[in-house]
Amino acid sequence: MKNRLTVPRFLLYLAAALFCRSAVAQTVRFQTNLGDIDVTLLTDSAPATVENFLKYVNRGSFRNTFFHRSVPGFVIQGGGYQFDTSVKEIPSDPPVRNEFRVSNTRGTVAMAKFGNDPNSATNQWFFNLANNASTLNFQNGGFTVFGRVTNAAGLAVMDRIAEVPVFNTGSPFDQLPLQNYTGGAVMAANLVLVTAINFGEQLRRVRIGGGRIVYRHSRVEPGGCDPSVVGGRFRRRPRADGARRRNGNGRWKAGLCQFCEPGASDRAGAGRFDGGQNRAGGGE
Repeated sequence: MKNRLTVPRFLLYLAAALFCRSAVAQTVRFQTNLGDIDVTLLTDSAPATVENFLKYVNRGSFRNTFFHRSVPGFVIQGGGYQFDTSVKEIPSDPPVRNEFRVSNTRGTVAMAKFGNDPNSATNQWFFNLANNASTLNFQNGGFTVFGRVTNAAGLAVMDRIAEVPVFNTGSPFDQLPLQNYTGGAVMAANLVLVTAINFGEQLRRVRIGGGRIVYRHSRVEPGGCDPSVVGGRFRRRPRADGARRRNGNGRWKAGLCQFCEPGASDRAGAGRFDGGQNRAGGGE
């Protein structure tokens, strides 16, 4: 009988689970009035930045925001301001530490920050319209990429937004993309709005049984339970109405979600647009 190397079965299961966990990425959908952009979040590369971003998403901070800066061939930027009956600055949490690891290539999403302060990113983000690695990878400690546009359809919407004419309506809106604008007061219909950022498909649970890895994916209904990445794990936190979520058999189930992320702050911080500093490329 030939000698055989035996490996404990639980080690094989563990290795398979770790591999499968890293192979499944979470996505979010930027819903704009010019189309949807699906973005894959890079949790492994920028865990603190993704967690920071999802805190704003879970609170609904990015609902009815707008792209307030557009530089053709460079970036489109948002996450800083909402428009209701007037412009409102989004309250910011304390800054997140810089996690520059992934290059600022076309279709990546990165955090804006103040000039000469690598660890100043809060709530503003931008889409790289082109390969900006030669500049943004080296400025201000490198700009942290935390997401990537998932597909060609999303890139097409990104480019469509970049084609909207840009106007100077006064700082901080001196590079403001506006649709069908002929002068005078800016209305909501003129803005490139982000009506919501919602969750796409993600890993709900991995079950090991009978030597198989079983995946369970779900889509979260807007207004139901939103998953977020906290400490590398998918967790749920309640939404304001907290009403409906999908259960295991595909039907909608009423009921509140358990609050699982205490201590989220909604304090106003250094989220101001100060002399063109809180942006990608320090004002380029």
